[in-house]
Amino acid sequence: MPAFGIIAAGFPLYWLVPATPLRVVGLFLTGLGIANLYPLTLSLAIGTAAGVSATASARATLASATAIGVAPLVLGWLADHISIDRAHAVIPLLLVGALVANRLGHHAASNRGHTLAQLPIAPQ
Repeated sequence: MPAFGIIAAGFPLYWLVPATPLRVVGLFLTGLGIANLYPLTLSLAIGTAAGVSATASARATLASATAIGVAPLVLGWLADHISIDRAHAVIPLLLVGALVANRLGHHAASNRGHTLAQLPIAPQ
């Protein structure tokens, strides 16, 4: 997936490079890649939820809202205890988790006879 490649290119630039302008570019690339994950996840959830696409959409929205509300607090707590640079080390772990979840979603969709291009973006 191109989104994961963009994140994988941007995050090390943000995390490891000491020059501020390059860190800003890395942060931009990371955000650009992450922005594409929600529509992808939503389409996979709806496409694999046979007959209950509204429930899948609601759960995806709830999960996203929960992550948006909780993640900054967890990152802040980690930063208070181990430093902000070390706290950002959780991001590659989350990226690997997202990649695994994406692969599982593609597998579930293909078991239902869908390709990614055929999955609906909004509830039917």
